[in-house]
Amino acid sequence: MVTGAENTKGNVLVAVCPEREFLQPTCSWSGQAKAHPGPVTVTVEVPQGTYAVQAFQDEGMTGMMTMNALGMPTEPLGFSNNPAVRFSAPRFRDCAVQVGAMGGRIEITLKKLF
Repeated sequence: MVTGAENTKGNVLVAVCPEREFLQPTCSWSGQAKAHPGPVTVTVEVPQGTYAVQAFQDEGMTGMMTMNALGMPTEPLGFSNNPAVRFSAPRFRDCAVQVGAMGGRIEITLKKLF
């Protein structure tokens, strides 16, 4: 479940990434749902393992994170375990979650950096 979308612009995109794909342009597993205020549910089926989940509200409908002139994200974003994000991306180990045979539910809060 993703919270923190403040409007209905675009979609909420979620990527579930093993360590080698974390913070890369694409991850092996992803999903999306229409953005709206309140909880947004995005379902992504993955095999058992350890992953980091990254999410953002694609307000511009570009399919990728929009950045400012300094290379900082301008759209709301968040990660599994909701680590503090300031001037650098979080580490995989700070976002890592274990997915077992029964799956799981992860809550991510989107925030704008500026």
